This record gives sequence, C-alpha cells and structure tokens, in this order.
Amino acid sequence: MFQYIRTILFSILFIITSNFDVYGQSHNEYEIYSTIINNKEINWTNKNTILVIRNVKLHDDSRELLNMLKADQELILSGFFDDESAKKYETDQNYQDALLGLLKTSTQKIKIKSFVDPTFNLKSISKRKFNSFFKRDIYKDWDQIYKKYQSNWVVEFSKVSFSGNYAAVYYGYHCGGLCGSGQLLVLEKKDSANWVVISTVNLWMS
Repeated sequence: MFQYIRTILFSILFIITSNFDVYGQSHNEYEIYSTIINNKEINWTNKNTILVIRNVKLHDDSRELLNMLKADQELILSGFFDDESAKKYETDQNYQDALLGLLKTSTQKIKIKSFVDPTFNLKSISKRKFNSFFKRDIYKDWDQIYKKYQSNWVVEFSKVSFSGNYAAVYYGYHCGGLCGSGQLLVLEKKDSANWVVISTVNLWMS
C-alpha cells in the first residue's frame, strides 16, 4: 500500500515539475530558446549542426547597455531602439521590467537535447571548450571546430527575464572569423500562445 501511494505521489510530482522544467530549464525559457533557434529569419537552412554554448552569463555589452538605459533613458532609446520599441519601453512597465530584469540574471547551464520542432542537429559545448579552439589563426581555428563538430554555427543565450506577457534574452551567434552578432531580444506572448520577437537591439557584429 505504501509503495502504491509513493508511486502515485512520485507521478504527480513528475507531472508538475515537467510543466516547469525541461532539460533543467523552465518550460517558458525552453519555448523562448526554441522560438529563436527555429526562427526562419535566422536562415539556418544550409546548416546541419548548431553548437549551443552552456554556462553563459549575461553578455558584458548587454549589461553595459542596460545600465546606461537606467541612467539615461532618452539617449539610449533614441540610439539603439526603433520608434515602436522605444514607445513600448516608455509606456509599458512590463516591457521595461522584462528588459531591465536581465541585470539580475545569473549563470545558467543550458542542457539541450532538442528544441520544439527540432529542424537541426543540436550539440552543446562549454564556453571554455569553445574558447580553447582560438589560439593562433582565427580562420584555421574555425576549421578545427568544423572538423570536430561538422558545424560553423555556434549560438549562446542568457537566462530569460519575464514580466507579464514579455520576455527578454541575450542571444548571440558565431559563424566564422568575421561572422557573428549579439542582440538583446524582446518577445511577446501573443493571443495564439506563441512567443514572437517584437524588438531587436543589436549590440555587436563581426
């Protein structure tokens, strides 16, 4: 009898935690990463494998921009945000809280087996391992990455900040010696219950 009750309780606990945790992440975070990496605008169509960096903190450029945004809102909004995003920041507290909430983010280990609707072969790699390839010639170093992983696309995410129907995240990708970009993205949960990217703030590009 005790064994039966314990089995039921374990099943209930598993169901509950499954709704909030997918491969070590909350379900909503999992959906955010899935939305971004499966976004056809990113144009991964000719790439068979994507490496996803684990153990990522909020990018320094993101932290600097957000701290400046707190200190001088008007200057930063006009310099980095499009008109619609700037208006949302000024008029919607949840939008603002989602962005500034990234300043509270902590180190996160992303454990990825597959995303929703996985179109690509995803492999995880630690930040230290990724950086260890770059020693002399950046182009030859990328050749080594491709030789080992059959991939020249590497992506990284910060922990997601949520507020209301909004979510904010740092997203970066690396694709060669002079190929890559880092962005702050704001997503909104639409009526269809899907997350949609509504704002993109470019931080760096190579």
